[in-house]
Amino acid sequence: MIIFPCGAALAQLNGGPAINAMGNTGAAATGIWSMNTNPAGITTVDRPCLSLGYSTIMGLPELATQDILFAIPVQRNRFGIAIERYGFSAFNLLNAGFVYGKQFGGKLSIAARFNLHQVNAAEYGATSTFSFDLGFRYVFKDKIALGAYMNNPTQQEYSAAEHKLSVFSGYSMGLSWPSSDQVLLVFSLEKGAGEAADFRTGLAYTPTARITFRGGLSLQPLRHYAGFQVVGKSLVMDFAISSDSQLGYHPQIAISYAW
Repeated sequence: MIIFPCGAALAQLNGGPAINAMGNTGAAATGIWSMNTNPAGITTVDRPCLSLGYSTIMGLPELATQDILFAIPVQRNRFGIAIERYGFSAFNLLNAGFVYGKQFGGKLSIAARFNLHQVNAAEYGATSTFSFDLGFRYVFKDKIALGAYMNNPTQQEYSAAEHKLSVFSGYSMGLSWPSSDQVLLVFSLEKGAGEAADFRTGLAYTPTARITFRGGLSLQPLRHYAGFQVVGKSLVMDFAISSDSQLGYHPQIAISYAW
């Protein structure tokens, strides 16, 4: 009775612990998980990569999100597939996206993501819809990068009357600034349809090539984030945790393998 009378339930895709640990600042992010925040960041992936992610709210498996992502480089082109599932047997959301990104001149990257969205609810059946996203990323001198992303600019919605849900639609812009070889600062401004703009910021500190510590915050609503990364020869493990005044702690973990 508390959840289902909502006229719309809007949610962005999980950015993964590497991005979420820095305040969920994904507009200028790079790597395989950027497919969920700004797919233009996928152009930095230089080897085939597979990543598995899991996150939950308050430790409840009914509120868990599972992700599987795969990216492969082909010369200056990048191709990727990202699948995310949230919920449990009585209610779940599925998002599957195909990403194509291309780099121009080593500085400009442009990418598009084509999405299938599906919602399943017991007693109400299932419905689905399609959408697309666009993103770009530009690297200035001193490796400062500017990124921008448009989620579902055509504002696609589910057609079934039983499911009064909307596909997230919004815009984001962000800046990535490596202030030194060990410190990365990130900033982003996010605006969802019908929502207040959210300013987010974060940092990453890499004392050695094997480990990185991260932290961040967002203002709408106020949330704190922290996490770390451990790097092996071909395997990378990321962990993040965020705090929410209403929902408590939100842990996330991801394992990535590149070959």
